[in-house]
Amino acid sequence: MTEAERHGLHIQVKPLGYNEVVSLYLGRGLEGPVVERFARRCVLRVLLRNADSKLRITTSLNEWFVRASGQSLRRIEGRSHWIAEIERSQPCQEARMVFEWSQLPEVIGLDAGDSVQGLVSVPLQRGIEFDLVVRWRSGGRNYEKSIRRIGCS
Repeated sequence: MTEAERHGLHIQVKPLGYNEVVSLYLGRGLEGPVVERFARRCVLRVLLRNADSKLRITTSLNEWFVRASGQSLRRIEGRSHWIAEIERSQPCQEARMVFEWSQLPEVIGLDAGDSVQGLVSVPLQRGIEFDLVVRWRSGGRNYEKSIRRIGCS
């Protein structure tokens, strides 16, 4: 697990193993092919907390990127990307809800002391080391933190 804190935002990132991801979703009714596509990606459990700011912190996964060595920035694959994938397999309502609720929201607002956690999918295959670039706003200012050398096995 990697932790970082900057300008009031505390970030924890933990890559999940392939088997962790597969067992999480197969055990809750999602179909194998969809789970397989999701689990083949690097999946991160992310926790965000407004650590000490009296100001509201906002962020959007549309502003989060990954950078692997020698590659350009790639946007995180958020909840809506994977919900569209899952809908094609016509899951039961319960399985769809479990998947949706396990994902980090695409737009986040945190007041002082608030936290949120969930999963995000990185558009890279397992085994590639990368940097995660997180961007957020607080008090009318933009901030950025790169969490370096994350690897999924």
